[in-house]
Amino acid sequence: MRFLYIIIFSIAIISCKKTPTENTQHGQKIIQNSNSKISLGEDIEEINAYPKKIYKANQIIYIDIDLVKIEYKNIDEKVIVNKNHKIRTYIINENTLIYSGDCKTLTADEFFQNRQLILNSNANIAVGQSKNGKMISINFGCYG
Repeated sequence: MRFLYIIIFSIAIISCKKTPTENTQHGQKIIQNSNSKISLGEDIEEINAYPKKIYKANQIIYIDIDLVKIEYKNIDEKVIVNKNHKIRTYIINENTLIYSGDCKTLTADEFFQNRQLILNSNANIAVGQSKNGKMISINFGCYG
């Protein structure tokens, strides 16, 4: 009988362990675990943004971006407009198509390893596409 109580107690402890959960709130995906609550950005077919932060939480790679709008005054004069400084967060995973500034395709792990290089080169705007809180593609300067 004592053995049965130990097994039941062990199962109860294991089932109470906090694991990341995914919820939807006001149209935004929320990743929640015991330490934090991360709201993921909305679906955007054409992203133009400055990368602000690249980090890992619970073995998931995230990127925080600041969306901008590109306007043209003349044919050759490009102007970057940032009226809304809201930072959006997206997941980068093995399904994300990632191009570096030198036109190399990166895996999610290579992307994370090169995060400082990516963040320090603010000269280029990242372009991409997102769906369901994840980046489908992101390009850090290979536009040609």
